[in-house]
Amino acid sequence: MLNTAEGTARVDTASVLYLESDRHRITVHALDRKYVLSGTLKAFEAELAGQGFHRSSSSYLVNLDHVVAVEGPRCTVRSGAELPISRSAPGLPGGLLRPREEPAVTDAVAADIPRLLTAFAEWSACLLYILLLRPRQRGLRLVLLACGALIVLIAVHEAADRLPVALWTPGMLVAVAVMHQFISAGARTQPVATGYLLARAFVLAELVASLHWQLHVFFAREAEWWVTALMAAAVFGAAFGAAYAVERRMFSRGAPDVEVRALAAAVAVAAVTFLMSNLSFVAAATPFSAATATDVLYVRTLVDLA
Repeated sequence: MLNTAEGTARVDTASVLYLESDRHRITVHALDRKYVLSGTLKAFEAELAGQGFHRSSSSYLVNLDHVVAVEGPRCTVRSGAELPISRSAPGLPGGLLRPREEPAVTDAVAADIPRLLTAFAEWSACLLYILLLRPRQRGLRLVLLACGALIVLIAVHEAADRLPVALWTPGMLVAVAVMHQFISAGARTQPVATGYLLARAFVLAELVASLHWQLHVFFAREAEWWVTALMAAAVFGAAFGAAYAVERRMFSRGAPDVEVRALAAAVAVAAVTFLMSNLSFVAAATPFSAATATDVLYVRTLVDLA
């Protein structure tokens, strides 16, 4: 727990990249954001003893799990930040750097794309296809259905976020089941067509969520909350607006007449896309895995786009 100027924040130690000291102000650089609070680096060093943190200089305490390179008097962490290594401080122990055959992405990195955004992307994709077709429900009933689906998706993702990496895929499958029920209850489609739309919605949600988070990490990682909110609204609005315009041509005559072979192909594409784009979350020793959090985002976005 960190007592910041904005209030008390619960931060997973595994998500902390490094701590930076500036007089009596400590900045905790985590994977998703940074926290500023009062204190001393010495006190944090004592509190984090035995948890893989190393004093690289008088002003920095670095998490060795996130160090990806050590060159001369500097070390690089997963975010790309380069930290100095003081001559007066003990050198970073290279043997403690994460070996290549171990998973390169920890639970904290796997959660780099916030579950709330993932849930909203999946909900938006489902709603897009429901609106393209003839909705089963209209007016207030459709609004209540959509609100209920969003609440359930958020709850599922937040619950899955507390699971270990080994159970991450089953957690995603539960979210997919919720998406299926949302489309089934919201659109007038046959079961085969519902599965086909689900596959398309899932890939679209993966793409938009990954694209937005990659842009966020690059441009607004340490921006104010309102800048982050505006960027999310702009990216989600533009991406789903473009998708609606493109898909509207295909579904201009209502629900598609989908054969089982087309459904199987769509499901296969969605499954392969999901596995390839998320491979780095569970295995690093493959030709297609990324070693750093930034590279994971690149791979994920490109695979989803393909």
